[in-house]
Amino acid sequence: MNSNILFTIAFFLFFYFSLEIANRKIQVKPVITRKIAHIFSGIGAVLFSLFLTQIEFIICVIFFLVFIVISSSIRLLHSIHLSSGYRTGEIVYPIGLLVLALGFYNEQVLFITGVLLLALPDVVASLVGKRFNSESKSYIGSLAYQASSFLILIFTFPLHVAFLMSVILAVVEHISRRGLDNLTVPLFYTIILLLFKF
Repeated sequence: MNSNILFTIAFFLFFYFSLEIANRKIQVKPVITRKIAHIFSGIGAVLFSLFLTQIEFIICVIFFLVFIVISSSIRLLHSIHLSSGYRTGEIVYPIGLLVLALGFYNEQVLFITGVLLLALPDVVASLVGKRFNSESKSYIGSLAYQASSFLILIFTFPLHVAFLMSVILAVVEHISRRGLDNLTVPLFYTIILLLFKF
């Protein structure tokens, strides 16, 4: 295993266990540490993609997919695993990254746009939804998701294309339950780009 892969794995392990310490020692709520992990995992993926090869990136993501599955099953990281029932979202998140890496890793702008769509709008929608006292997915949260997606997409696509894509992805996110939007959003983003040859 080369130094790039080892450094990347070590960096993210340090980050996740730092969140765990924050959760256990200074009582940072899991709802906060999960959102931090969600955002930072995406931003970190963008930054590390600037020097990792495609195969190195994929190896790192597969490592963390296995790590998250094991951690979830033994409840290793309370800071990112839900205490109740389903844990689908955190497990399919790296699968969403794999979809993007396999589809667009060598087309940097498209890849980065896809990762940012995975990492940011979902958190925005959740925060806005909770601001309006909604415990589940709401239409106001979906509107926030669409708006934040649009703001990401306009840096890559023409306005009308960005708007249409943001609406489609907001619908996909809204109907995806149990955290599956971490997979369905990257998947539909990939399908749209492949169908329309962007």
